[in-house]
Amino acid sequence: MELTRDLRVSIAANRSDWLRSWSCIVICFEEISVCLNEHHPGYNSLFDLQYPDRETAASQISCWAEKIQQETGHRAAVWLDRYCEPEHLNLLLPDLGFRLASTSYTLAAKTEDVETRKPVNIPIWRIKTGGQKAWIDAYSHAFGQVEYKHDFARWAQAFDKQQHVELQFYLGFRRSAVLGGSFPGQPAVVGQIITAHGAGGIYSIGTVPKHRRKGFASEMVAFLATVAGQAELQHVYVVTSNPGFFEKLGFTVAFQTAIWEQI
Repeated sequence: MELTRDLRVSIAANRSDWLRSWSCIVICFEEISVCLNEHHPGYNSLFDLQYPDRETAASQISCWAEKIQQETGHRAAVWLDRYCEPEHLNLLLPDLGFRLASTSYTLAAKTEDVETRKPVNIPIWRIKTGGQKAWIDAYSHAFGQVEYKHDFARWAQAFDKQQHVELQFYLGFRRSAVLGGSFPGQPAVVGQIITAHGAGGIYSIGTVPKHRRKGFASEMVAFLATVAGQAELQHVYVVTSNPGFFEKLGFTVAFQTAIWEQI
C-alpha cells in the first residue's frame, strides 16, 4: 500500500500519543522527533528525521544522542524508515556508533477490508481502570513478560491516560460454562486501539499461550477494526515484527522501520 501523506501524518501523530501514554516525553521538531523515557530504555529514540544533507544529519544525530544519554542515562536508538531524509542514512549510522538491531513493519488496511481468519464470535469487553489487573495479567502471559511488577506499573500509567490519548483497552474471553465471576470466561486475548488523528492504530494483539491457534487474535483485530469504523475512521494500521499474520487479515506492508541502537 502506498500511503498518502495524510495517512502517514496520522500514523506519526498516533505514534507520538502512544509513546506519551507510556509517560514518554515526545518532542517534535520540524527536522526530527525525540522520545525520552528514563524508566524504559527501549523508548529513548530519534525518529522522523528530515535533514537537508548528511553533514547536518550526522551532527544533529550525535548531538541528540548525547542529550538522551545525559537526560535519561540510556543510549539512544534511531528509528529509520524510507520517509526519512536524506536518503541512505543507513550508510551513515555505523560511522556514528550505531548498529542495526531489528526491523518492525507498519501495515495498513481500509477499515472495511479487515477480516478474521476463522470467525469464532468470542465475547470482547472494553476494559477500563477498574479491570486493568485482568488485562495486564493476560498481556503478561500473552507476551511472556517476566517482570510483572515493572509491567504493571507502566501499563497502569497507560490506563490512567487512556482518555487523554483516545486509547481503548479490550479483553477477549474463551467462553466458559462456569457461571459467576466478573467476566464471561477465561481471559484469552488482549488488544488496544488508538482512535485519534484520523486513523485507527491497533496495538498489543496477544493471545494467552493455552488459547492460541483458535482464531482469537484475528477475531480481536477484526473487532478493533469495527471499533475504528464506528469512529468513522477509513484506515487502520498495525506496527509489528510479524507481518504475515496481519497480511492474512487484509493488511498490506506500508513501510519498514529499521531500529538502530547506539553501541
